[in-house]
Amino acid sequence: PDDSLCVNETFCDGAEVCDPVQACITGTSPCGADECCSEECECLPNPWVAGGRPVLYVGAKDSNAVALFDAITGDEQSPFATPDFGGLDYANGVTVSPHTGNLLVASVGTTSVKEYQRVPGNCTTYIGDFVQGITASGIAFGPDGDLYVTDWDDDGVLRYDGATGTQD
Repeated sequence: PDDSLCVNETFCDGAEVCDPVQACITGTSPCGADECCSEECECLPNPWVAGGRPVLYVGAKDSNAVALFDAITGDEQSPFATPDFGGLDYANGVTVSPHTGNLLVASVGTTSVKEYQRVPGNCTTYIGDFVQGITASGIAFGPDGDLYVTDWDDDGVLRYDGATGTQD
């Protein structure tokens, strides 16, 4: 069999092989469970876990980033998202979507709520703006599954559909 027919062009997920019975078989990442692969196939600490322990995300508005802490020890980990990753500017509120598990970050300076997704075999990918046109300072999901956003400019709370980001 010709293994080159099975190459999926996804970096760092191991070599795919062609099996005459099972067709293409995906390779396995060389990185451990609490690591992920960079585009250069380096194993890096996974920003979604800290040594298999829960993590805490904090909007670091002064550095325009999202800081990552071990939720048990309080030790700071590597940054989760930096300004060059999705264009964060004055990162403030942070929450995890109950619909997708993606991380949402209020970015005051870009008047948006940015969305990041964990990608198997990779650390994180920037999805895009989940909500636009609001100077979002605080964000949280309510028990109804909707996203509630405090508006820095209007001193109010706006409600958005938690699955789509459209305003209710």
